[in-house]
Amino acid sequence: MKIRTRLFVDHPLCKDISFTLDGKAAHYLISVMRLKQGEYVALFNGTDGEWAGKFTPLSRRQCSLTVYHPMRPQPLPTDELTLYFSPLKKSPLDFLIQKGTELGVTHFQPVLTQYTHNENLKLERLKAQIIEACEQCERLDIPLVFSPISFAKLISSLSIKNDLFYGDESGQGEPVHHILQQQTRKDIRFLIGPEGGFSPEEFAILRNNPYSKAISLGPHILRAETAAIASIIASRLYLNHWEKTLDSAT
Repeated sequence: MKIRTRLFVDHPLCKDISFTLDGKAAHYLISVMRLKQGEYVALFNGTDGEWAGKFTPLSRRQCSLTVYHPMRPQPLPTDELTLYFSPLKKSPLDFLIQKGTELGVTHFQPVLTQYTHNENLKLERLKAQIIEACEQCERLDIPLVFSPISFAKLISSLSIKNDLFYGDESGQGEPVHHILQQQTRKDIRFLIGPEGGFSPEEFAILRNNPYSKAISLGPHILRAETAAIASIIASRLYLNHWEKTLDSAT
């Protein structure tokens, strides 16, 4: 069975059910991929695993898919990687969302800081970018993205149960790999500041909070999106090691 494309669908997936697509999804299959009658599409919805679906064109703007057989089971959630980030300008934000999804972020939480440049986020656009990235990287689960919260609300939510690591470009943070090696949990939360960094007042609040920990991502001042990707990669390496250690212990 040859499958040329992969598609997120907002429908339950189980053997022999059929559903109709129109709009962008149908246009993609009919006009972009130019699928023919009887070809198969890899389908996923974030909860039911991945299935092969048989394509049937109905018109120039509409098609149907019949779920044929399972391809991959839905993986059980094993860890949480939450990225708190100050909304960036369009291109850097697009890069952050796409690469963060590819690298395994499970939760995206925008945080409004004093130097935030973009306070008018279009959440539906971000969700669409997340789904597109999942389609391309063959990810089965869909990361969540939340409405922006204030810096003050984030700080008030901190507790001993959910330490927050934040990027500190002043050079006072501990190397990120040292910090992660000290962790005993499989959930990680990172906060990356805006273009221009945190304000002096925000830095003071973070440094004085017992549940936030400064990290260093190297000797250079990184762009916000670069710092986010660096922290995600470090976290993913730690979580992969954590999972292997757990597997060997059991």
